[in-house]
Amino acid sequence: MVTHILAATDGSPAAEKGVAFAADLARQTGAALTLLAVKDEGFVTSSIPSVPDPENPGVPETAEDYLEQLCEAALDR
Repeated sequence: MVTHILAATDGSPAAEKGVAFAADLARQTGAALTLLAVKDEGFVTSSIPSVPDPENPGVPETAEDYLEQLCEAALDR
């Protein structure tokens, strides 16, 4: 039985279709749905966890806003 679905998106149209499919599947099965936004930053060699960029503090809010929009769109389907 499916109890939790993780859907990743990079903002591409194909990924957003995948999020919509995951939302439909979660609705049909009663599973929890977690959305993950990813951005390619190239190859990273450091093992130090990522920290917010003081030069661009709005980035996490932008990602959060994007995920909120995806959630609202999924709920409206």
